[in-house]
Amino acid sequence: MNNSRFDPQHLYGLDNPETSSPDTKEGNSIPEDPRREKSVVYKVGKEIITKLNCYWICFGFSIFMWLSLIGWMITLNTLLHDKLSASPEKLGKEELGLKQLGERISKLEKSSKLCNAQGFPKVFLNDKAVKGSSEDLLNLITMRIEQALQRWDADKIGIPDYALESAGGQIHSAYHSPTFSSGAPQLLVFGIPLWYEVKTPRVIIQPGNVPGRCWAFHGREGYVAIKLSQIIKPSSFSLEHMSASLSQFGDNSIPSAPKDFTVWGWGDAHGKDKTKLGEYVYDHEGTALQNFPVQVSPVSNFRFVELRVHSNYGNPSYTCLYRFRVHGEPYKNNNNEN
Repeated sequence: MNNSRFDPQHLYGLDNPETSSPDTKEGNSIPEDPRREKSVVYKVGKEIITKLNCYWICFGFSIFMWLSLIGWMITLNTLLHDKLSASPEKLGKEELGLKQLGERISKLEKSSKLCNAQGFPKVFLNDKAVKGSSEDLLNLITMRIEQALQRWDADKIGIPDYALESAGGQIHSAYHSPTFSSGAPQLLVFGIPLWYEVKTPRVIIQPGNVPGRCWAFHGREGYVAIKLSQIIKPSSFSLEHMSASLSQFGDNSIPSAPKDFTVWGWGDAHGKDKTKLGEYVYDHEGTALQNFPVQVSPVSNFRFVELRVHSNYGNPSYTCLYRFRVHGEPYKNNNNEN
């Protein structure tokens, strides 16, 4: 038996052109399998692509390493050049500056020790020179600081406010000017405004003067009536606006701040019996919180007070009121005098 019949090459007749099947001998050629051709082309293409990818990765990595090396060399060269090129003159100036700084620190330490040992010669409090030992002056300054902090905690002014809402004061019914709502923050849903955050007159009898947290009324003239927490004999009023230092204008101006205003006391709940308690001017260049005494005498007792603004500092559209306080003596304390 011929063992070549069991040769794989003989069986498939693909790898050995010299061997042929009985059909080949008879002149009938067997066509090659097209799937095999496609398989060979795919394998060859895949090998070529794989090799190209490897080449490109190696090439890119080499470029990256060379660029990194060049960058480090340039940086090192720059540092060495700066260090070596520093002139002796420059180094001498730097050493001289450090020496002068050390001398100044030493002088300050000596002055501090001398002051602690001998006491301060004087210190200015309320534009008056006060002399004494360092311990006495330190105690005096500490006491003044504590007083200032206590006053700040006591509503910044340290005087009871009978218009304060949390203490019982309230805006009297609808006796106030129309609220200016244009430009107020709004809640949009799909571009449709559903809610506007409009500040009502209640803001002026609540603590706080954060920029924008105010009641704005139309134009330069407006009014608001307040029902006090109790009947009092008014002694002064305080008007507070946002600080000019927080203004968003370049010149630190506050054009919406009130300027000329008057305060009236109501003898009844409808304002038919009014008494002017004073005419005032709020100084926009002064402190944010300003106090104004009652200008009439004798002063009656009132439960309702009206604030009427007559002008502002330039805004033609609206005027802002941040906080209005009413101070005085309760009726129960001054009833014996009337």
